Amino acid sequence: MKKILLAIGFLFLCFCRISFALNVDTHNALNQNIASKNINEFSLNTYLVDRLGFKNGKDEDIKYYFKKQPVFKWLGEGGEREDDPFGVILSKAPVRAANHFHDPVNDAGWGWGMSAIDWAFLGRNQQYWGNYSWADVRNYFITALTYKDTSMRDVYFAETFRGLGQLMHLVEDMSVPEHTRNQFHNPSDYEEYISSHTIYNNSNSNIDVAAVLTFSETSARLPIANLFDTGQYEGYNPDVTMFNTIGLSEYTNANFLSPGTMFAKYKYNYPSEITSVTLDNHTIPDPRDPLASETVTRQYYLKTHDGDNTEYKLACVSFTTHYTTTNIYDHSRDPQKAISLDDNVYDDYAKQLMPRAVGYASGILYYFFRGTLEISAPDRYLYSIADGSLDPQQFTYIKAKVRNSTDYNGYYNGGGDAPMGTGKLWAIAKYKMRTNYDPDLAKDPPIAAEREENFSYSISEPKDGINMGLDWQEFEFNFSGDPIPAGITDLYLQVVYQGTLGNEIGTAVAVGMKDLSEPTHFVAMNATDRVYVNYILRTTQEIIDNATARSFYFDNCSDPEDYHDCTPCMYPFDVKIRIAFGRVPGGQDADYDVVVNSQPAGSYSRIIFLTDEASFTATITRDATDSFPCMYPDLSQLPLTTYSNPMPSAVNQEDSSGVFHNTPLNPIYGDFRQIYNHGLTAFLVATPLDISLYGLETMDWPQLNGSTPIPITINR
Repeated sequence: MKKILLAIGFLFLCFCRISFALNVDTHNALNQNIASKNINEFSLNTYLVDRLGFKNGKDEDIKYYFKKQPVFKWLGEGGEREDDPFGVILSKAPVRAANHFHDPVNDAGWGWGMSAIDWAFLGRNQQYWGNYSWADVRNYFITALTYKDTSMRDVYFAETFRGLGQLMHLVEDMSVPEHTRNQFHNPSDYEEYISSHTIYNNSNSNIDVAAVLTFSETSARLPIANLFDTGQYEGYNPDVTMFNTIGLSEYTNANFLSPGTMFAKYKYNYPSEITSVTLDNHTIPDPRDPLASETVTRQYYLKTHDGDNTEYKLACVSFTTHYTTTNIYDHSRDPQKAISLDDNVYDDYAKQLMPRAVGYASGILYYFFRGTLEISAPDRYLYSIADGSLDPQQFTYIKAKVRNSTDYNGYYNGGGDAPMGTGKLWAIAKYKMRTNYDPDLAKDPPIAAEREENFSYSISEPKDGINMGLDWQEFEFNFSGDPIPAGITDLYLQVVYQGTLGNEIGTAVAVGMKDLSEPTHFVAMNATDRVYVNYILRTTQEIIDNATARSFYFDNCSDPEDYHDCTPCMYPFDVKIRIAFGRVPGGQDADYDVVVNSQPAGSYSRIIFLTDEASFTATITRDATDSFPCMYPDLSQLPLTTYSNPMPSAVNQEDSSGVFHNTPLNPIYGDFRQIYNHGLTAFLVATPLDISLYGLETMDWPQLNGSTPIPITINR
């Protein structure tokens, strides 16, 4: 019994070595190399910074439970892990690597394995799945983007990048002739050659990238299948592989040999020993001389016709079969035994195939991340408004304009990518919580140490049935179930779409990101409880009691009982306040963003809002709600007090260099009457109006400490 078990174990180990196409270290190095490059007009690093908010781009650390490493290493790990022998249903394939073959001539995989194309695209709903198919990785990505818990977001991001690395591995295998000619190997001499040369097995190497693959959406069930096989090469038309519209397996199959398919007419027509090559003599170090002190002339077949004709070494004449000292070669008896592949051949293979492996594998990243959205402010200018009188202070909605900004003329799409179809749309707020936030801003401005270390997230309810077009559409995202707190820094807005993009039905993902200003506090105050008379701040009674102060009014009243009718502006009165941010409103209440219906003298309202502009204009209209008009000495009057003021927005955020910047309180009115703010409008009475009001804010105004803001009405 023990002998049987040992035999089974030995067989299993043999199966595990079936086809580790490129050495796992090579796959790791290739993927890390690709992550570091700008390839065919796509930079993963730029995407990660601009779309996902990864400050460190490809170097951003992602934690998968107890393992933490940067994005580029997760991609590299995926390149290794795709050759793991486990993780599949054993009745179909005992090792993953058995599914890493694709013969473009016969449109088939190797033996009992499935084609690498099928292996890449089978999802969880199929009978056999590999956990890191295209559908699986798409699912990991959308889950990472829309998951609230930070640790689980990292888990799914790690799975996303590892999964992409595994898909890249499948494409890279199409640069190995054995994998496109369905030859069993364990491993091949070509792979050993690649793994032993640091130029190909070093993540810092500078492998030149071939410009590859301009294909349209209509040429495959899912366009990245074209990275493998476009269906153009049929075994008898090798010249089609001269162009950059061909799959990598087609190029490799038609233009290269493997040890088991050497000029095998009965299996593959090309490369042909008759029409594809030219014999040429080369002086090389004698491989039989350990010191390489001697040289020998060896004949090589140069690839000069039928597809790629760049005269690389395709094969060489065997030293041990039909080779004479006169270098006359006769291959008439057994060409299979007469031809061999040496290191010089493999070096030429690598120079042709490795750049394509890099270029084509980068197509996985480009196509996966190709969907982009652009975000802009809504027509009402502000993304959200919160009532500062409420506890807690929070934003329950975000309004934004969004459009599909996917590059339809991009390198890989060839201009053929169709617009987005119907899908779901989410908004995600990304921010850091403040640890010492005071709703009255009494502890502002924040400093870097007064933030939580990690980001937090608020996720809106999804919007279903959304058709994203190239034109702007305005959306209101509902955050009532997961509000955005007002006490935050480092705020970013993401909008995420999942649906149809071109031939990718239902699962494509597009992402947009906008850096928003942090919550900005704007205070509107009714300061008519005091009157500024000839540089002196007075109460109504002080004006009545002081003839000099009273003389600044047009009153001829001698009886104090008539003062209210004769000089109403020295009496406190309620006002109605209407404010529109960033635009000129109409005349109706609904045309304004905020309305305070009745604000008593000596009170204020706190308005908290989100914008993406450093400064903007606020238009403010006030109406007296008392029964009498207030006549000024210059004959101006309420209610027609409409004017515009420049307003700031708050930025409390860490920059790309890791330096935290904060916005101080309003430098002039930041603590007016001890009500802290970033921007302020205060209605007050001053007479005469033709004198400077400088110093008014520093007068001995009574404090409003502990007062509750008057609620506001928000129009959105």
